[in-house]
Amino acid sequence: MSRRLILLRHSKAESYGSVQDYLRELTPAGRKKATTAAKMLVKKTRTPQLILSSGAKRALQTAQIIAKGLEYPEQSILVDDDIYYGSAQSILDLVRKVPDDIETVLLVGHNPSISETAYSLVSHETAGIDEIFGLRAGLSTANAAVLKSNLPFSQWEWSIAEKCKLILVDA
Repeated sequence: MSRRLILLRHSKAESYGSVQDYLRELTPAGRKKATTAAKMLVKKTRTPQLILSSGAKRALQTAQIIAKGLEYPEQSILVDDDIYYGSAQSILDLVRKVPDDIETVLLVGHNPSISETAYSLVSHETAGIDEIFGLRAGLSTANAAVLKSNLPFSQWEWSIAEKCKLILVDA
C-alpha cells in the first residue's frame, strides 16, 4: 500500500508586524487561495485520512478551509506546535508517529521547514528536476508537495519518497 504525504504551506497571511507572528490571520486573498488549493487537492491527489496543522492561526485557518473543501471534519484536525516551532527533522519525527493504517496525510505548516522537509524527503534520483528546484526555492503560499512511498510512515527517512508532485495554486 503506498503512502502519500501532502506538505502544504499555509495561505497568504497578514503582514509581519501587524500582530504577533503566531496570531497572524489569513488575508481575504489568502482565504480565496486556500479554497482554490482545496479544489486542486481534490482533483490531483487522494483525500487525506489525517490532517495535521501548526497551531499558528494562519496555518490552522488554512487547514480548516482545506478540510471543508475535502469534506474532512474540522474537529478532527490535529494541531501540533512542533510544526510551527520545529525543523524539518521535527516534522519528520511527527510523520513517523502516524499510524501504519493511514495512507494519506496532509500537513499544513510554514517555510522554511515545510519546504526543507519536502526537499529532504524526496529522492533526487527519481524526482523530476522541476520538482527538486521548486522545493529548493521554497513552496509559495497555499502550494503543496505530494510525496509518495511504499513504506509505512513509521519507516520514512530522508530521500525515501520515490515520487514528488508539486501542486501549484495560482489564485
